[in-house]
Amino acid sequence: MAKNIKPDQTTKRDKFFKKPKHSPFHTQRHYKNETKSSANESQPSNSFFMKKKNYNAEDAPSQSQEVKKEKPKKPFDKKKWRLQRYSKKYKLQQWEESRKKVILREYYKETKGNLDPKINVQKIYEEAEKEDSDLIKIDQLENENNLNSEIVNDDKSESTKEIATRNKKKPHLNAYEEYQRLKEEKKRKKEEIQQKREERDKALKEYKKEKTRKYKKLNKKTSKGQPVMKYRMQMLLEQIQKSVSN
Repeated sequence: MAKNIKPDQTTKRDKFFKKPKHSPFHTQRHYKNETKSSANESQPSNSFFMKKKNYNAEDAPSQSQEVKKEKPKKPFDKKKWRLQRYSKKYKLQQWEESRKKVILREYYKETKGNLDPKINVQKIYEEAEKEDSDLIKIDQLENENNLNSEIVNDDKSESTKEIATRNKKKPHLNAYEEYQRLKEEKKRKKEEIQQKREERDKALKEYKKEKTRKYKKLNKKTSKGQPVMKYRMQMLLEQIQKSVSN
């Protein structure tokens, strides 16, 4: 019996080789592309064949702006270099400055947490200057009163100067004494803490030693596994004696 095949029915192969129909939208799109291409052709291209701009003298950057200002190099001072390299005096001066800085830093560190008012260094220097001016005035008065006796004047001036130098204090002496006092106090506190620690360690060692001695005595046993009563009785006797003595 013959199969009923529809004549109008197309297969997949026929669809593949069939030309697509031109839609009206396709023609419009094609027309738009044409107009764009025509517009681009009318405008000058901005690519490789673009003309160079003509710069005026005003627009051109000045040479002073382009060239950076270079700092002038300092000439090599050989004398200064030799001084820093070989001079012992310069090295000693540098060491003294660093030492002063270290002492001041330690002093400020010590006095940072102190509630006492800070020492006015400027006031100390002013007092020292006043004392110096008073000494000069005393010398002048002595010279005016004793113009004829030069020997007596010399003796008196020397005696007054010696007394003044003994009684006179350096401007930074108060600050130095305060620093030394704080340093000694800190050292004393450290020694006390160290002593307490050593006493505690010593007591702990003695306690452990006594504990091991008791443990050994209490753990001693006979050949049959029974505890040795002799040591236990000794331990009890020691405890009774301690309680009676207390």
